[in-house]
Amino acid sequence: MTELFFDDIVYTYPGVNAPALNGLSLRIGSGKRIALIGRNGGGKSTLILVANGIIRPDRGTLRIDGAPVDYKKKGIYRLRERVGVVFQNPEDQLFSANVYQDISSGPLNLGLSIGEARERVEEVAERCGLTALLDRPTHALSGGEKTRAALAGILAMRPEFLFADEVTNALDPWIRIQVLNILDSWAAENHTVVLSTHDWDLAANWADEIVWLEKGKIYRQGKPEEIFPGGTQPERYRRDG
Repeated sequence: MTELFFDDIVYTYPGVNAPALNGLSLRIGSGKRIALIGRNGGGKSTLILVANGIIRPDRGTLRIDGAPVDYKKKGIYRLRERVGVVFQNPEDQLFSANVYQDISSGPLNLGLSIGEARERVEEVAERCGLTALLDRPTHALSGGEKTRAALAGILAMRPEFLFADEVTNALDPWIRIQVLNILDSWAAENHTVVLSTHDWDLAANWADEIVWLEKGKIYRQGKPEEIFPGGTQPERYRRDG
């Protein structure tokens, strides 16, 4: 079984006293929809950066299928083939002149042929509702189209673990449903989707499992009905500090 394991992870940003992740251990299996929740500064985004190798822990080990991640160039390259990240601001991920070029860049960097890359572009473009937009300049896309284009670029790499960092927050309801449907379809193919969100109702109604971070540690983890036994009103769970 494919597994991603955060083993006693500690990370502190330069110039900051308190660690962003403070001895966090989390095991993520395949084929799940996981909602990552918690207040700002709880460690959600840092966990995502560790998952993709963007941040190397000060202490602890990131393991994939039991093997520690190798932080040399080839090891990071292999990690990012299997663990993809979509950031909250899609413009941070769209660099090419048009949508087709942007989506194809990942498969080509994997060493696929032009024909194989084209097949992947066509596949994810259909999945993400971008088939009619492949020739459009990325700067001319709407906000929702940019989010779907950034998502398609990661899906073209066929990651086993997809981390989405608050990608639904700024979307209108219609586009939000589209993006969630894309994430659902990816999870249904035995991939794992980890969605960071501040929307408690979304977490409760979408996820198979919820991971709640506070002060760089797991505060609660379980099924939605275990995390929110009395509903999803945040005031029920406020703590001092």
